Amino acid sequence: MKNVLHLLTGFTLAAIFSCATPVATAAQGVSSGSQPLAPASPECQARSLKLTCYYTDALRLSSSQAAAVRLATQQELQQLEQLEAAIVDESAKTLPFTATQVLAQYDAHMLSILTPGQYNAFHLLQERQASLTLINHVARK
Repeated sequence: MKNVLHLLTGFTLAAIFSCATPVATAAQGVSSGSQPLAPASPECQARSLKLTCYYTDALRLSSSQAAAVRLATQQELQQLEQLEAAIVDESAKTLPFTATQVLAQYDAHMLSILTPGQYNAFHLLQERQASLTLINHVARK
């Protein structure tokens, strides 16, 4: 828990004292593609911070792992946000990636960041989240 509080404080202070462009530039460093990402929306930044804090606590990440996970998570969320916007706006240009490619790239980033035990736990957490989402969807109907 102490690790999560330090991470939350560090990322929050960094977000307050910097503009969105440096964060997007850092996220581009994780990207293996040549397509630069637009600056992250506040919702995307907040979501990536929440997910990073969750993974830091659940997987017991070191501070360097947590920083790398945040960049990878923010890149994934930005790309998925761009795909969603492209679907809604039919006049938008075609993006050079698909949702499947984004998820595969995120998985590859996490594989390179996490230890084998952490990576296994990460997949278990994702499967759990997917099943909870399905249960919530069924319960609403």
